[in-house]
Amino acid sequence: DWVKEQNIIVVTVSYRLGFFGFLGGSEKRPANLGLFDIIEALKWVKTYISDFGGDAENITLLGQSSGGDAIAHLMISDGIENLFQRVIIQSAPLGLRNNRQKMLDEFLEKTDRFTAETDLLEIIENYKSFVPSFFKYGLKAAMPFGAQYGFPPLCNEDESIKKWKENAKKYDVLIGLNDDETSFYLKASNPMNKYLNQGFGKKIINKAIQATTEIIYGKPAQAFAENYADAGGNIYLFRIHSRLINNFFGAAHAFDLPLLFGNENAWKYSGLLKDVPWKYIHENGKKLRALWAEFARK
Repeated sequence: DWVKEQNIIVVTVSYRLGFFGFLGGSEKRPANLGLFDIIEALKWVKTYISDFGGDAENITLLGQSSGGDAIAHLMISDGIENLFQRVIIQSAPLGLRNNRQKMLDEFLEKTDRFTAETDLLEIIENYKSFVPSFFKYGLKAAMPFGAQYGFPPLCNEDESIKKWKENAKKYDVLIGLNDDETSFYLKASNPMNKYLNQGFGKKIINKAIQATTEIIYGKPAQAFAENYADAGGNIYLFRIHSRLINNFFGAAHAFDLPLLFGNENAWKYSGLLKDVPWKYIHENGKKLRALWAEFARK
């Protein structure tokens, strides 16, 4: 729907995820391979997009969730000069980006037996038993994979804010989140629903959603926007709300995806949109698609 309505070119990029793309730090297992994959894809787009009718001097990156986190870090990566002009960072868990190295070092050490020769299916089946513990690392354990500071193409963690400020005038930024991000996780939990979906329990879970949304998404996005603007950058911060009374999840994590891409058949059985009329998604999605396309064009 987005492409048809706005006559834009969308290029989707495949890159290594999880264990294969974002857990490294040794000679045999380099860090940030997922970021390097994206950079190579952007070089390809820069070289060839004109053959598809695109403008190599007007490229906007859009990432949601971990993709938004990756794009935020591409803004301060080495080797990205002139590869893009704008970014849309949606629902990036920037509140989980700091003080992660001890957790990642432990994770890397525990999975050291997995090498380039290990069967891929064996890795996929078994690495999960070594994932960092929530009780030891708190909310950071909810994002066991992510961009690693101090390894190419990134700077050290304590230099990151300075680098975003230095690059503030290079990239226009739309950064946003959904107002009930963590309901995607908390309300989808059967134990939570069993005990906390009515009366006083419902108030508790709503308070927990509000608090964790602010810690992981809201306050970090606000701080990012303020720092960027203070450095002279062109940035706009937004939040997506749901005003429907019967919307069980509210504006949860990923609620932006049906708004952005449309396609009723793809979403008709999604629990995320339970009791949400498609007319509501289409009307509001059309507005969102127009706004983001306008940003990308300029």
